[in-house]
Amino acid sequence: MLMNRVFTRAPECTADDFNYEYTSCDASGERWRVAVPRPGRVCEGNVPFPQKGLNCSFSCSGGQYLDLKTQECRHCQAGSYSLGGGVRFEDFTDLPQGFQIENFALDGDEILAEVGVVAQTAAASTDCAKNGGWHVKDGFLIYVPTPCFSKLSYSGHLVRPGFVEYVYRMPKNNLGLVFNVIVKNEQCQSYRDQLKALMGETRDRSGSSKSGANGEWQTGRLELKSGPNVISWTVANSRESAGNLDPIVIGHIDVHGIAFTKSCTLCPAGTYSSDGATECTPCQPDHYSKRGTPQSCPKCPDEQYSGPKASSCIDRPKCTESDYYAVHEPCVDGKTKKSFKSVQPKVCRDDLPGAVKQPHSEPPIPCPKCNPGMHLNKEGACVFCDKDQYSDGNECTKCPVNTVPNYGYQYVWWNSLPPNMKTNCEFIDEESTSDCNIGEAWLPDGESIHTAPTHQPGVALELALAVPHGFKNPLVGTDVRISAQNPIGHLTFVFETRCATKDCALYFVEDSAEGNGFYRMVADFNGTVLKRAYTHPITRITGVKYMWAFLRSKSSAVDEFIADRATIYSINVTNAVAGGASACLPCPTSANPNKGCVPCEPGHYMTESTHICTKCPKDTMLNTTGDRIGVKSCIECGDYLASNDGVACTTDGNLLLTIGKNETRKYDMSALGGKRTYEASGVKVYSREGTSYYHMFNVSLFGGTATCRDTYDYKGDALIKAAALDETTEAAVCRMTVLPLREGNTSHMIYVSPMGLVSRLIGISHKPEHQNIRLGEKELDY
Repeated sequence: MLMNRVFTRAPECTADDFNYEYTSCDASGERWRVAVPRPGRVCEGNVPFPQKGLNCSFSCSGGQYLDLKTQECRHCQAGSYSLGGGVRFEDFTDLPQGFQIENFALDGDEILAEVGVVAQTAAASTDCAKNGGWHVKDGFLIYVPTPCFSKLSYSGHLVRPGFVEYVYRMPKNNLGLVFNVIVKNEQCQSYRDQLKALMGETRDRSGSSKSGANGEWQTGRLELKSGPNVISWTVANSRESAGNLDPIVIGHIDVHGIAFTKSCTLCPAGTYSSDGATECTPCQPDHYSKRGTPQSCPKCPDEQYSGPKASSCIDRPKCTESDYYAVHEPCVDGKTKKSFKSVQPKVCRDDLPGAVKQPHSEPPIPCPKCNPGMHLNKEGACVFCDKDQYSDGNECTKCPVNTVPNYGYQYVWWNSLPPNMKTNCEFIDEESTSDCNIGEAWLPDGESIHTAPTHQPGVALELALAVPHGFKNPLVGTDVRISAQNPIGHLTFVFETRCATKDCALYFVEDSAEGNGFYRMVADFNGTVLKRAYTHPITRITGVKYMWAFLRSKSSAVDEFIADRATIYSINVTNAVAGGASACLPCPTSANPNKGCVPCEPGHYMTESTHICTKCPKDTMLNTTGDRIGVKSCIECGDYLASNDGVACTTDGNLLLTIGKNETRKYDMSALGGKRTYEASGVKVYSREGTSYYHMFNVSLFGGTATCRDTYDYKGDALIKAAALDETTEAAVCRMTVLPLREGNTSHMIYVSPMGLVSRLIGISHKPEHQNIRLGEKELDY
């Protein structure tokens, strides 16, 4: 058998048969552009010769990419974007290339105190990974609170000096939390950015952070050197606070200084871009877009709606009773009436079967009384009484001679929003550019005020109370030290929350009167909370603003529970200057009647009948949180404590305790007595990068006062700034967090987050139980 072998010649190659790549850079920063056959292509000949490439430090401008075929920069097409010589990580469906997550324990024997060596085990790392740490969720990088140490790292090579910029949101309740951002380069140099979220201290809202109080999206930036760089976001927090914290969220990370980009990145769903864009623009409410949408976001159909940055539209539901709320119109001729408005934005439909129509206005009714300390003016609005007057909510009356108004804010009726209160809302998404136009975020409802049932997803609903002129207690001298144990006044509010899950949160926040960007987290409440009261001791005499912010369950997710509600029934602020007075307090009788109202000395109360200042009886102390009127204001000292001045119950440390029926035991702890204060340091905790923090305890049990105070760094790289709300705590035992910082060859300490642990000594006993207090094995195991 004869066979003929047939040879087929491959077609000649054309330019379309090749991709182009750059070789590695040489020592002088030079490289070559070479042709690489496309996968699956078969051809021969006409292979392009290598060409000298652009210098390794070259990159295109923002909104452009480098076309390797022509080695020219070209504009990105609409629906995509480019940072030029940078890369953005923002669509976190998976952990992007170059990132790594580590979780490991910092507990017990795994910490070597004062040395900085951290040991770890595979088992501990596995357990920590299950319990929390850094994760990818809902398109964000989030840190789920855990008692373990968690590190998120990114490794990248920079062809020229650049920077990393990251947008993040810290939890309001960041007590016990340390968040560090650290960079290491090939010279083994490390420089860090100690964030201001250290143990719950006052936070700065200035600069590039988005104003508002919904957990505050902020922008951090660190300069990077050329060459290999490793950026680490590390978090550690105390075991006792790990279960009470909200997540840390990173919205996006930009790294500048990398090599050119060969293609532009498609815009994420919910955004769009035009030609040559450096970033994508979020869609406005009632608009949507898919990934890579050019020019503009399509509008939702009339029967659907969406929030900002939406990837799809939602069917409009039928209207229910909760889609409307009542408002009391201003009083005219002693009459008012209740009318109804739609909750904004109005997304429901009243033309569907079973839908509720907007109610008509109700018939006129007599005007309800105002809150105590207020009266109805000629325009039909409730305003505060004039100076030296008081009221029960009706007419104002001048205070009698030798009395002073008991000024404050007593809000128990909510027919309208009081004059010094405002509502607001903020989008939680850091890229939301549209205003949160939902009308009133909290709705007065006669006997309470509650959050609006708005269908707008992803918002924080805020209620603010301004005390612009500060505080003054007419029955307390100006020379008396104000502290949490001896406050100038109190703020008490009665509230409840109803939530579908434990994810919802009500935050109570303190801000300066000027609103200059510093605020302090006071308290937070998660999940459903049954009706209860919360009291906050006021320790500042200057003006201040208070705010309540409510985040509904799954507030960052599409399936947000809009039925979640926070309700406040009453707010009582005592001793607020220029507020309203519900009553007048008698002044202590003074030897010089021309001096006006002269407060009693410390440890003295005012008698009820003669109004004479009288010293508290022996072995009692004045209750400074009461009205200081009558001997009832003096409380008895606890077991084995004594008082001669009526100010504090103390001991000299020489104790003779009764142990049994016929047994006594003598203790000599006089060395701890007097006004002396003792310091104790906790274990120093280190991360792998060498950063550290520890707790400092100040103790003065027998009569003295321990003081813990914030200190601030004015020139270092720590993002901690002197604030109008700097914290000072005075207590029997207080704690601070200490952060060592190094600048060049010098180092110094920053003290943050003062916290009172023991307010005062209430008694001495050899038993683990006293009154309603019981010390368990955990408290006694030292």
